[in-house]
Amino acid sequence: MSEKKEDLARTMVELHAARDGDKEAANRLWERYYEKLIPAVRIRLGQKLRGKMETMDVVQSVFCEAVRSADQREFESEGHFRAWLNQLVENRIRKEARYFGRQKRDMQKEEVFLNTKREERRPDKTLSPRPVSIVEHFDELARMEQALEHVPSDVREILVMRYFEELTYAEIGEHIEKSEEATRKIVNRAVQMLAREMND
Repeated sequence: MSEKKEDLARTMVELHAARDGDKEAANRLWERYYEKLIPAVRIRLGQKLRGKMETMDVVQSVFCEAVRSADQREFESEGHFRAWLNQLVENRIRKEARYFGRQKRDMQKEEVFLNTKREERRPDKTLSPRPVSIVEHFDELARMEQALEHVPSDVREILVMRYFEELTYAEIGEHIEKSEEATRKIVNRAVQMLAREMND
């Protein structure tokens, strides 16, 4: 059995154990995957949503969902499993983005109503400042996030798949429907684009 197949087999055993209440198995899974998910979550959140959502909240939510639902799916490889984790991340972020979008529209409607009534809105003094997540202290990651904001979304996704999900060129090629060699060239161009943005 190859190393990657062994990794996937171990992951699935621990996922089933964690779902059955084995805290040690859950902790082992958490230690193995959370650091891979943190940058992928922050990059997908983007600057606006990072001001509204805590990165670790998203990571923890995705982890719990994975433990609950992984046994309902089949995975061909460790890369396939990590890609599924990051799909859960995307789904969670899209859901929250829709929520905040609706919230913003509701607040705009309220603003119009209050202005019409000529009433003054007062800030809620009970709200405390948002706690700073430990990942916000990573200077290099912060620079990369800023640069990724300026590259096209398809380029950003390619970089996430390669360097955060750690998919092979062949696995990325399956996602974007390109050959392995073509995917390798696409990744190299994406890296060069990101490097230019980080050096500006």
